[in-house]
Amino acid sequence: MPGQPDLCQRQDGVVDHCEVLSAGLSVLCFDHWVAQTAWVAGTFDRSSTVGYGWSDCAERPTGRTFKIDSGRGTGRWSGRLQWWTEVNGCYQSNGRKATEVVRIDEGAEIRPDIAAMRQSYSLAGLKEDDLAPGWVTQFHRWLGDAVAAGIAEPNAMVVATASATGEPASRTVLCKGVGDSGIVFYTNLTSDKSRDLQANPRAAATFPWIALQRQVHFRGPVVRVSDAEAQAYWETRPRGSRLGAWASPQSSVLPDRAALETLQAGVEQRFGGGDDDPPVPLPAFWGGWRIEPVTVEFWQGRFARLHDRLRYRSDGSGGWVIERLAP
Repeated sequence: MPGQPDLCQRQDGVVDHCEVLSAGLSVLCFDHWVAQTAWVAGTFDRSSTVGYGWSDCAERPTGRTFKIDSGRGTGRWSGRLQWWTEVNGCYQSNGRKATEVVRIDEGAEIRPDIAAMRQSYSLAGLKEDDLAPGWVTQFHRWLGDAVAAGIAEPNAMVVATASATGEPASRTVLCKGVGDSGIVFYTNLTSDKSRDLQANPRAAATFPWIALQRQVHFRGPVVRVSDAEAQAYWETRPRGSRLGAWASPQSSVLPDRAALETLQAGVEQRFGGGDDDPPVPLPAFWGGWRIEPVTVEFWQGRFARLHDRLRYRSDGSGGWVIERLAP
């Protein structure tokens, strides 16, 4: 682990431990630890040696794809490394064997080991006493944290719907309103998601603030926002976004990009493309949807996947019950 000197002792010699991992195609060799640097070395071909270093003695994130260069040759390798320590003069992995590191010829596709990708969550915990009495206040606290942390598009949420026959679909949209009555997003009312909601007016939404090791989940029925509310939001949109809403027959099949640009040009000719032109009106086929949650779950990642999951559940009479869910 970082800062433990017994993991960072220099070991002289060319190679302390090697292990054939790929039937002669590649060899994983652990050379030495020097000044908190772990080196992985192996053969790129019969005459060249390549190497790669990390900067401290900690467990490495798995799933890394990296390019290795040396003065005598260049190769592309993919693989992962667990942290290693010296035991009786030989580097061992504390009972865990390093996974395969395979030489890939230059120019070949590199596929990261997706099954090996894993993060340990340890930024914070979440206790019942930490929560605000209502989910709206708690949501704004966490949204403020996401904004302060510089998370891109902190109001982005993944909205899941299902068709009348139960076929699910999900997509990322931007939340444009949060209040006691629910969370709001706007879209083309002839789009796939709108057709789903017209036939099956229930949805789920997730705000994935992964950098903070947090998520917020909403589930509940969905209703159309009023025309007045849609109009008020429409007037805050940039002119280009309003023109785009008119131009795009959302979810329809197009022959190519040029067809979309032709539609956009036609809309600009109709309404004008400049800010000094008359306002672009709200289309009859465009509006908003409000998810009226019956549950709102606040999820905080924790060590060893023992996450904190605290849920506000509607009691059916305007109040909320807070309950902890098993991770």
